[in-house]
Amino acid sequence: MGVGAFSSSLRGSRLVSSKWRSLVPPTSGYPGKVRRGLRRPLGGYSVKLFHLVLHKSKEDILKRKKLATASFPTGPERRIVKRSEDFALLSFDNGVLYNNVFSKGDIQNAFQQVFLDGNQFGWEWDWPENTGPLVKAYPEVILGRSPWSKAGYGSQLPCALEKVQYVLDFDFTTEAEGSWSESFDFWITNKADPEAKDITCNLCIWTRRHQLEGAYRGNHETVKIGGRTYEAIVETPADQPAKTWKTLFVIDTEPRCQGSLELQPFMEILTERGLAKPDHFLATAELGNEVAYGKGRTIVQKFKLR
Repeated sequence: MGVGAFSSSLRGSRLVSSKWRSLVPPTSGYPGKVRRGLRRPLGGYSVKLFHLVLHKSKEDILKRKKLATASFPTGPERRIVKRSEDFALLSFDNGVLYNNVFSKGDIQNAFQQVFLDGNQFGWEWDWPENTGPLVKAYPEVILGRSPWSKAGYGSQLPCALEKVQYVLDFDFTTEAEGSWSESFDFWITNKADPEAKDITCNLCIWTRRHQLEGAYRGNHETVKIGGRTYEAIVETPADQPAKTWKTLFVIDTEPRCQGSLELQPFMEILTERGLAKPDHFLATAELGNEVAYGKGRTIVQKFKLR
């Protein structure tokens, strides 16, 4: 399923806002051919007639695709790139997109892809409900150096926790149905060029969720971090033996998809709680969707450290 096909499958649903529809890239441009049935004049086509024919062809195709004229691609500045292979990495000017399907197993009837579309980027998915309630994928954008893959972007991360002064600016929109969540993910490691075995801690910040509950175990509490209130769970390997690292999982009590996140207060609470050491490294800053089943699409306008 392509981007256009996905948009068509949800068109008419309340989930597809007019803002979202205006962002959906068409799957192809108009062919720019003179339509059949037009007879060539003896003197050849005039420039005016030729452009009229091209414009009419474009209008006809737009009507068939039910797309607004404003969303039709024009000019070389519009760049559309898509990657749907499992675990595909797509590097670009603002980060690395990762088509993460970490628990897909032998499921064959699912679709997921990451894409660039001009100055915006994102991902979309379609996982059948009969694949079950467990989270199977986390399509995402990554800043820094991932311990899970070869994804790497920029020079700001990894950074020692005691030196982190960054603010994360973000602006994104998710429209989806089924079982899913939005979250920021931060991996803490004991090496600046990390592998999975070097992970010491994971900070996960949930913003919005739908029919999905966290599988985190441990002590529950309410905490204030950077002036915001979060419901928090501190999890250790004793709570979740399958993990060798500690986790701070927090749920934003006032979910938002636009704004800024000061990272220093989060690094401080990690060290204060003994979840990480000051000389450990913040390896990545990530934004993605945990997906169990259903279909959805996330468009990111901004995801940047400063």
